Amino acid sequence: MIGIFSISQGEVTTDEVIRWLHHYSAGFKRVNADALINGKHKITFQYEAGESRLLIDGIDIDNIRVVWHRKWLYANSFMKEELDDLEIGNSTAHRFKEGLLKEFSRICSVLFKKIARKPSLLSSQKAGVNKIHVIEVASRLGLKVPKTLISNDIDGIEAFCENMPNGTISKPVNEVLYFREGQDLYSNYTHLLNSKELADFIRELRFPSLFQEYIPKQYELRVFYLAGQCYSMAIFSQNDDQTKVDFRKYNDLYPNRTVPYQLPEEVESKINALMEELSLNTGSIDLLRAVNGEYYFLEVNPGGQLGMTSKPCNYHLEKRIAAYLIELRNEVL
Repeated sequence: MIGIFSISQGEVTTDEVIRWLHHYSAGFKRVNADALINGKHKITFQYEAGESRLLIDGIDIDNIRVVWHRKWLYANSFMKEELDDLEIGNSTAHRFKEGLLKEFSRICSVLFKKIARKPSLLSSQKAGVNKIHVIEVASRLGLKVPKTLISNDIDGIEAFCENMPNGTISKPVNEVLYFREGQDLYSNYTHLLNSKELADFIRELRFPSLFQEYIPKQYELRVFYLAGQCYSMAIFSQNDDQTKVDFRKYNDLYPNRTVPYQLPEEVESKINALMEELSLNTGSIDLLRAVNGEYYFLEVNPGGQLGMTSKPCNYHLEKRIAAYLIELRNEVL
């Protein structure tokens, strides 16, 4: 049996891979983190006479042979939404939520320890990566990386920015943050700082922040990596002021042109080396091609979007993922 550990809300990719598993008549069990939280999944952990069993909806976890981790890291955000409905005083609610989140984390740790040694597409330990560590490894393996500074030293930041002929960008050290306030959605994007913003930013800066040289580009590249293969797409984001610095500031009225792309063999080889060193067999990788023709590595997201690459380029990645999971399962039967 194939075990799929995902979320239920808005996770279209998991739904589409499951359609292919149905097509291939492959047995699977999908476990959604939010369904464990709200009781739609029934989980039982039993320890007796030196033996333990963990069941989800009556299925023994030991019967799962292959695992796919997909978006499970977002479980805490769903739990917070569930807890927001509780009518408890503010200070009490905050401590209560923290306690329940820790409880859920411990339960998940038991679950993932049970399946840790099973063949998997993305392991639970690798579902999140350290962006700083990744660019260090990428640079060591020969991928070009923009000059980067993480600091709260004002003098050092000013000196760094003065040596950036095309300007300086700021972006999160961790993943992009999304949150809602009423009907509004907020996010922290990559931003090209003008001189006034930079001066204001530095004057108020207390917390260590990431600064990076801005590299004028021909286009951006989104690469979906699966088991040694790169499926690449060029994004012509520089043609629109709204998406020029960060294509994730989508222009829904005039979307960026996207086309299939073949990376040079040398770049693909270095990406393979990077993913092997990071022990990742899948992930979405962001690159750009500078106006001088050089390729620059930006980051890798192990559980990143793939539909945005799959459909425009006719890569049918959901089908490929289903086939890969079945292949893994067959190897251990």
